[in-house]
Amino acid sequence: MTTKSTPKDLIDSFPHSKLTPIATATTKPDYLSLHQLQYEINDNAETLSSTLGDGQHGHLFLVISEPEYLAMTDGVPCIPPVQPPFDPVHAANATAPQIVEANRQNDKRQKLFDLYHNAIKAFRNQLLEAIPIEYIESLGHPTRGFNKVSPLEILSHLWENFGKIQASDLIANDERMKAAWHPPTPIQQLFQQLEKGNQFIIASGQVMDERIIARIGYQIIEKTGLFDLASRDWRYKDEADKTLANFKKHFQKANKDLALTATSSSAGYHTANQSTVTKGKLYCWTHGIVHNTKHTSATCEKQALGHKTGATLHDKQGGSTKTYQYTPPSSVAPNTPPLASSPPFFPPDAIADTGCTGHFLSTNIAHIHCQPTVPGINVVLPDGRTITSSHITELNIPSLPPAARTAHIFPGLSNGSLISIGQLCDHGCTATFTSDTVRIELNNTVVLRGGRSPYTRLWTLDSPVTPNPPATELHAPVHDKNFANHLGDHSGTLADRIAFVHASLFSPQLSTWCKAIDEGRLTTFPDITSAQVKRHPPQSVPMVKGHLDQQRSNLRSTKPKVTLSASVDPDDINFDTNPVVQDPPAARTQFLYADFAEVTGKIFTDPTGRFVTTSSSGNAYMLVVYDYDSNFIHVEAMKNRTGPEILSAYKRAHAMLSSKGLRPQLQHLDNEASTALQQFMSSVDIDFQLAPPHVHRRNAAERAIRTFKNHFIAGLCSTDKNFPLHLWDHLLPQAIMTLNLLRGSRINPNLSSWAQLHGSFDYNCTPLAPPGIRVLVHEKPTIRRTWAPHAADGWYVGPAMNHYRCYRVWIRETTSERISDTLTWFPSQVKMPSTSSRDTIVAAAHDLAHALAHPSPTSPLSPLSVHEREALSQLSDIFSKAANPVDSSLPVAPTATLRPLEN
Repeated sequence: MTTKSTPKDLIDSFPHSKLTPIATATTKPDYLSLHQLQYEINDNAETLSSTLGDGQHGHLFLVISEPEYLAMTDGVPCIPPVQPPFDPVHAANATAPQIVEANRQNDKRQKLFDLYHNAIKAFRNQLLEAIPIEYIESLGHPTRGFNKVSPLEILSHLWENFGKIQASDLIANDERMKAAWHPPTPIQQLFQQLEKGNQFIIASGQVMDERIIARIGYQIIEKTGLFDLASRDWRYKDEADKTLANFKKHFQKANKDLALTATSSSAGYHTANQSTVTKGKLYCWTHGIVHNTKHTSATCEKQALGHKTGATLHDKQGGSTKTYQYTPPSSVAPNTPPLASSPPFFPPDAIADTGCTGHFLSTNIAHIHCQPTVPGINVVLPDGRTITSSHITELNIPSLPPAARTAHIFPGLSNGSLISIGQLCDHGCTATFTSDTVRIELNNTVVLRGGRSPYTRLWTLDSPVTPNPPATELHAPVHDKNFANHLGDHSGTLADRIAFVHASLFSPQLSTWCKAIDEGRLTTFPDITSAQVKRHPPQSVPMVKGHLDQQRSNLRSTKPKVTLSASVDPDDINFDTNPVVQDPPAARTQFLYADFAEVTGKIFTDPTGRFVTTSSSGNAYMLVVYDYDSNFIHVEAMKNRTGPEILSAYKRAHAMLSSKGLRPQLQHLDNEASTALQQFMSSVDIDFQLAPPHVHRRNAAERAIRTFKNHFIAGLCSTDKNFPLHLWDHLLPQAIMTLNLLRGSRINPNLSSWAQLHGSFDYNCTPLAPPGIRVLVHEKPTIRRTWAPHAADGWYVGPAMNHYRCYRVWIRETTSERISDTLTWFPSQVKMPSTSSRDTIVAAAHDLAHALAHPSPTSPLSPLSVHEREALSQLSDIFSKAANPVDSSLPVAPTATLRPLEN
């Protein structure tokens, strides 16, 4: 029994110290609001322990009807206590111990009665605060008010007058039951949504078959597009087994499996705007297991003798058990015109579209003569969205007329490139479609051909092969672009090298990257200058997906500028009568002085929202820590947002900063800091300030969260499409490092934020690669079996910072992380840089041009003569022009924020 007795003390001890209001100025009480009110006050009453009744349900008898209480206690009634006498009367022959015991029992009954009486007051006060007076005014007394009205009388009055369920309430409940569920929201919320809807129906006096409720839940899950296999298995179940309990068990298991098998592609980091086509297995009695959605036992066009149209995968009825592989016809039909020389091919996502008004390309298709176009053309997609082109280009098909080659590039076109059949036919081409192939001819010569996808049933064109450059006299060893023994061994073509390093840095904004290069924060990286980045900008879709922002308003605005009218009296305008005198510009002098940067010790922290999937380590949230002095953004993974978990992550971040000489002194955080966290900050001498409620802009960590999220999203979009997303927390170390390598320190502007804390980063000792690359990891002879493969499948998750030229990889077979020094890389987003003789010559020309432009004699006592300097200057100009040819056709660097160009 609690020692607190006053109504206010009791209210403060309740789990719901303030009940949810049942009505507002615009809404009346209804079943749902009364149900929530009843739930909260029941919870309060049951937590207030009592020996009355059966002694197991506290003071619940004060807020529910007697029949409900008897049903709950198996018929044990609750008899309210009575006021005991203030001065108990003792028997004349009572002994002293008997008198003491009688007084003790009387005090016990008095405390029980006081608790009972104060509980009534507490519940009544809570109800009066949550209920507008107009809805219970009839219960009050003109002079005494509600002092004699019990909580149960108030609740009974509300249920009788406002708790009846109307037809409109049932319609609204049906909409709530069928509301969409959006992962990564826990699937338990969907189950609770269905349960609440069912309880509402029962309260209305109706009954809904639980199989119907399970069907509603299945339809909700089916719309997510994430449970194709689980949905198929559910469909194959017998109707009698499709109960609500089985539904929960089936899809809860599928949801758990989804968290472990989710990939970058399935989570939307590669095909965010592309509909997923289910490649499920179907069955044909004649051909067996098939993958063509149009080919079943009922639709088979080449039926064998005894074919049974009702056969399915689970009921083969004696049919074939083979797996039928669809192979598009490869033979050339008779009378086929001769092929044009060097026939072009498109990637499989280049769709032959008869309804498209022009060639609309994504950034991964071969094209030439690319030029930026401002403003671009607008195209409306089938889902209603409008996308804008960024460049105008030409298809790399020399045999087509120039007008038939004109195309437009749309970075936001994720469904694949569209080749306009209409544009080709308007310029002399003939398109021939069959059930399996498509052929484009010009002057009786095939210029394009393709097949029909067995899954999407769309005709696709094969991709054009870019003509090989003419052979040079000098030949270097040829290296396969998909293989590399070591990242540092590949200087590669300049454009490929730029794209590779850009992806290794988690695909940052090009302006941010160029600024970091110019300010000397990436000195140990491969020899890349900001001018080279601007000359060969990577066409990075991950960069756009991670950093694209809303276009700013009022750029080249069509609104007329407001000017001061001549009729306006200047005296009516609030002029500054005491203007601040501007300081004159400082004169340039040769005076040098020492300055110091004050270290404030300020840090800002804030937890993020839930990540799209829980990691294999159990992490689902992140704590972002922003150090003001070093401009460093640090992230700690967390399993949840509870106080102990946040405190543990905060301690790790505090220890890291303190070990690097930046001990936090002043902490800014949101208004949700736990008592334990505040006590820890006080114990380590950290002053803290809480932001005002609902005013998040005062916490600089909010901006740091946005910066990190953009960087991390771009990195996730740079991963392989099959990269398992449950490894996302393994990518955090490289994400933190690359982000802070691009940021400058406030303490020393010549250092990056990373160098301020961890020292200079040496790319040669610790090479980087794009995150989430598929790799083959060398198995050492001492640990592999005699006839075992020499490599194991895995994923690159980051560099091994404490090892020389080693990498952290996740091994699929062992589902564990390993450190290895020998890998073979299979990047899918960017090309692995490869070495050519031209690259070697250009690199040598760069070195010669730099040495000639900055000559240094062997001894300072023997300076170069004027003629020597002139000769070296001429040679420097020759090599500079050869190493940096001017090409006016190169496209400008794309930016993630698309804005109109200013004049």
